[in-house]
Order: sequence, then structure tokens, then C-alpha cells
Amino acid sequence: MAGRTLAEEARELYLLPPAAFTAARNARRAELRSSDRGLADEVGALKRASPAAWLVSALAREEPERIDELVELGGELRAALENADREALARLADARRDALRSATDAAQQLADEHDVSASRAVLDDVAETLQAAMGDAAAESAVRSGLLVRTLESSGFDAVDLEGALAVDDGAPATPRARACVA
Repeated sequence: MAGRTLAEEARELYLLPPAAFTAARNARRAELRSSDRGLADEVGALKRASPAAWLVSALAREEPERIDELVELGGELRAALENADREALARLADARRDALRSATDAAQQLADEHDVSASRAVLDDVAETLQAAMGDAAAESAVRSGLLVRTLESSGFDAVDLEGALAVDDGAPATPRARACVA
């Protein structure tokens, strides 16, 4: 495993449910101590993801088509707003609500499968983070990164504050996997 980056180490650790994270991080830090003290210290400084952030990352990893659907709806909503298309806005608002409900139901299933606590508040944070990814390409990229440690807040289609949201800024460009272009 020599030559691995912090982002690679972090992505592997963030696959684990939050309850297992700290012990695994500490064990990995101890393993790295003899070969790469600097990386060991960086791994040791990684923060555990909140349950909601972990669920969003798990959803993006295990069911990326749900993220694709939400992002596409976000693009369609922006186009409908720009065109002041009330009929499309009403239809898309219903589709957005249904897609978010379906995604949070899937997150609840993932929580059950991985023994992660998913209270109503946690699922509301999942929905808010997914909504942020719908309207902001950088938030979408953060959701898909596998490095999310806190939830995101959406304020319409404005830029989402990503400060402290990612465990590691791996320098990857914020390029979304799929973006709908609706004219």
C-alpha cells in the first residue's frame, strides 16, 4: 500500500459505517506510523462522518442513478425557472418531492442494512444535502466524492458552502458525472 494518498486512505475508511470509523482510522494510523509518519498523522486527523453525510455518500456509491435523477431534475427546474414555465415548475416540483422521498427511503434502507441510526432528523439532513446537489455542481461533486463528513445546506440555486464538508480536498475538479442540459 506504499505510495497511497490521503484521499485514497480516506475513501477506504469512509466506506465504513460511522460507528466503525474511529477504530479503523486509529488502526490504519498505527499501521502507517512505521512507513509514512506524515500520512499516518493526516489519517489520524480524519473526522468521522455524520450519519447523514455517511448515508449520502453510501447512496451515491451504491445507487448513483438516484443522484443522476436528482441532478437532472435540478437542471430541469433551473430551466423552467429561467423560462418562467409555471406548468413545468409544478410538474417538476412534484417530481422533485417524489425523487427526494424515494432517495431518503433508500437511505433508510441503507441505514438499516449497515446498522446506522437514521432518525427523522438524519433523513431530513440527507434530503437537504441531496437537494443541495441538485442545484450546485460543486455540491454534487462533493456528494459523489465519498469524502463527505457533514451535510450540506441548499439555498435555492446559489452556491453551497462546502467549508469543512469534505474530509480531504483531493484536488479533483468539481465536475459532475451527469448534467442535464434543458433548453
